[in-house]
Amino acid sequence: MNATENSNTCVTICWVLAALAGLGLTIGSHGALGIVLAVLLGLVVTVAGGALLQKTICGADLDNWGPFEGLKGVPGWDAPNQRSTNAPVAPTAPASQPAAKPAAAAPEAKVATSSTQLPGETELKARKGDWRYDPNPNGAADGPARLASARESGADDLKLIKGVGPKLESLLHEMGFYHFDQVAAWSEDDVAWMDDNLEGFKGRVSRDAWVEQAKILAAGGETEFSKRKA
Repeated sequence: MNATENSNTCVTICWVLAALAGLGLTIGSHGALGIVLAVLLGLVVTVAGGALLQKTICGADLDNWGPFEGLKGVPGWDAPNQRSTNAPVAPTAPASQPAAKPAAAAPEAKVATSSTQLPGETELKARKGDWRYDPNPNGAADGPARLASARESGADDLKLIKGVGPKLESLLHEMGFYHFDQVAAWSEDDVAWMDDNLEGFKGRVSRDAWVEQAKILAAGGETEFSKRKA
């Protein structure tokens, strides 16, 4: 027996069962409903039951079958053997982009060098010891100009400057200041630098007017303070 014969046999059985159910309902209800209503109810049960059994058990396509053609739009009334033939389309992978070319390495920067000799550079290169080259020997970046030691005549008595005591005089010697004319030559920037860098005595240089006093003492004169110290 082939598949078609099996399907026909299944459909026949479904309709026989539906007809028996409809006949039984007609016989059982004609006394209460009357013969006409009982027959109509039996026919409805026979048709609906046969169709449902055929659809459920045999998997028959009832979409285009007679009385049930109008049920196509009813939710859930899709033929069980109807399958969508529209398979989902796999997304197309984007075409691979060509690899970006590596950026060219930036040219190595060249450091500009100057062949110009700076003031005092040749002299200092020839000297050894703790001295270092100062590109701005007269500026205030590193303070006023200093001496490595007092001149042969000996250090001046810096305590004759008002505001300089023994401790401060010792500090000035350590910083390279021994003579009145050194202090007298300080510029405003030098004075500001000294005011900021005299540890423990900040602001003393400008407050006591060291430069003005040192100019008088360097010229061989005396100040009111030096007279009292003499």
